[in-house]
Order: sequence, then C-alpha cells, then structure tokens
Amino acid sequence: MKYKKIWKYQPYRTSRREQDYQQVQKFLKSGDPELWKALYESAYEIVYQCAYGMDFCRVLGPDDYCEIADEAFALCYEQLDRYQGLSQFSGWVGGYSKNITRTRCRQVLTGLRYRRQLYEVSTGRMRDWDPLWILIRLERYYCLWKAISDISETSQRILEARILEKLSLRAIAQELNLTQREVKTRYEAACNVVRTRFLRYCTEKVEF
Repeated sequence: MKYKKIWKYQPYRTSRREQDYQQVQKFLKSGDPELWKALYESAYEIVYQCAYGMDFCRVLGPDDYCEIADEAFALCYEQLDRYQGLSQFSGWVGGYSKNITRTRCRQVLTGLRYRRQLYEVSTGRMRDWDPLWILIRLERYYCLWKAISDISETSQRILEARILEKLSLRAIAQELNLTQREVKTRYEAACNVVRTRFLRYCTEKVEF
C-alpha cells in the first residue's frame, strides 16, 4: 500500500530583490551607514562588470570603470527613494553604470574620430615633424584655449579637475561646495560650449 507524501509547511523565502528593497527602506528610515555599506559591497562587482561590459571597443581602462561605478552609486544614493524593488539593487545601479559608460565611450570615440579626420584633411597625412602640421596643431591649441577662456572660472576648474586631474564628481563637489548634480550639469554644459566655440574658432582661424 502506497502512502502519499505528507505535505509540510515551508516558510516563505524572500527573493533577493525583496531583501534589497527592505534594506533600502531600513536605511532611508534609520540612516545607518552600515546598511548602505552592505548594499554597496554586495552590488559593487556587478556594477563594475556592467561598466566593463558596455565598453565594447575597450576605449576605457580599469580606473575608468571604478570611477563609473562610484559615480553610479553616487547618483543612486541621491535618489534612493526611487528604488521600488522591481529588480535587484545591483541591477538598478548597474543600469546607471551602463548609461554613464555609454556616454563616456561616445565622447572618447567622437574625439578620436575628429582627430583622425583632422589628420586626414590636413593635406597628405603629414607626420608630427612636418612644419605645416606643427603650425596647424598650434593653431588648434590656440582655438581650444580661446574657447575655454570663454567659460566661467568655476567651469574651467571643473574641466581641469575632471579631465586633467581625473577627479570624481564627489571630490569636485566637495572642493567647490556644490552638489554632484550641479557639478555634472556644469561639466556637460561646459563641454558643449567649448566644443561649439572650438569648432567655430577653428573655422575662422584655419582654412584647409
């Protein structure tokens, strides 16, 4: 005689995204830094891999991926109340990481493409030691610095810290007593202004 298997009650197991959502809500209520540290450490590797995976052309480096991951966490920290638990916390932050990586790769590739076109247009693929090529580069530098001088000192400092010193948005915001969102907005606006005026000055200054 066969007996049916006796059904036993099993407690409900919460999914990872539900656990993340509960932990985020606890952090929003208590502000305990240990809760945020746990979220950060558990999601960091996935966020880093999201940045690495979006760089199809491999134009960025490991330091760039780390900076992108930190920037993604900073953005999510500012709008943590928007997290609804529809996905895991690592996936939510990873989406920001992908968008940032996509934007940076586009900027790098655009710059490389423009320099290649400039090199090809400048009559005959001249070498670095060619006097005419040196003159063209000097004129380009002049146009670039003229375009940079048109923006405010704060925007100039943001460009210098971001591009030359490779500082994060958080570090720049602390130095200038601004929010990270303000730094990002001013950085993007400064890049657009410098790019537009640089191309205009080059057209006026250099004629191929």
